[in-house]
Amino acid sequence: MPTALINANNLSVAYSKGENVLSDLNFTIPTGPEILGLIGANGAGKTTLLRVIAGQLAFSGECLVGSASPFDNQHHMDHTILTGIDSPFPGDWRVKHIFKAGGYRWVTWDQDAAETLALRFGVGVDKRYRELSRGQRSAVGIIVALASGCSLVLLDEPYLGLDVSKRGEFYRVLTEYAEIGDRTFIISTHHLNEISALLDRVMLIDAGRVVLNGVIDDLMEQVLEITGTTEAVDRLISQLGVTGAVRHRSDQSGATKLVLDLRQFPKFVDELYTCAGHLNVRVAECTLEKAVLAITEPQYKELT
Repeated sequence: MPTALINANNLSVAYSKGENVLSDLNFTIPTGPEILGLIGANGAGKTTLLRVIAGQLAFSGECLVGSASPFDNQHHMDHTILTGIDSPFPGDWRVKHIFKAGGYRWVTWDQDAAETLALRFGVGVDKRYRELSRGQRSAVGIIVALASGCSLVLLDEPYLGLDVSKRGEFYRVLTEYAEIGDRTFIISTHHLNEISALLDRVMLIDAGRVVLNGVIDDLMEQVLEITGTTEAVDRLISQLGVTGAVRHRSDQSGATKLVLDLRQFPKFVDELYTCAGHLNVRVAECTLEKAVLAITEPQYKELT
């Protein structure tokens, strides 16, 4: 079993008025190499959690990165970087000066990587930060995060303003850098299906609580879409005895489609395929977004 990089137990963060942004979070993130997608609605607490992990916010409960609390921990912050929508750079600085500052800040800084990435993203290094477009500013954040050489990279909606081609470049670059060393990337994102092929794990925060923290491969293998005649589908569910695993059901004109969450019944996955074949019932993997919604939404609605 992989060792834990981050352990949280009853982790909470409150506003000054006492209202919790994060409430009793309990989760573990294993040591890298790993890319984790952090998802949730706006205001769910994603940015707050990233700031806690980065060492920027005090908290109650327990949060350990390695064996130490991240808050105001210089050693931790020397090996961790957070960039994104709430981490702008000084407007009068030229991009090349931002890169130069990175060299002073992190002993692991890779200047050659920064310059190469600037070319790949089409960012002029002589431009002032305030002169850049929204997408170019996002690209600078991505470049600094990757060139920093930090072992823990936190990206808060890093793609904002990037067009489709530049988002594709971001995903290619991320894949390349994720294969270097044992780095862990945690990415707050709303583009779940777009980035799903890159992710090793997904964590969903809802109303300040972790409601899902799962390995992508397990979710894709164990949350499945079933389609067939109503009679055949009912017989299949009855034979397996997994009525409690049904997360969504749609019946129309003698045909039935449903989503089965077999995470609590992994031994039934192989049997499901065998029985479905005999009954002429189709079994297919869901998209990651559909699987997450089926698991977490009380009133699941199809995204097609």
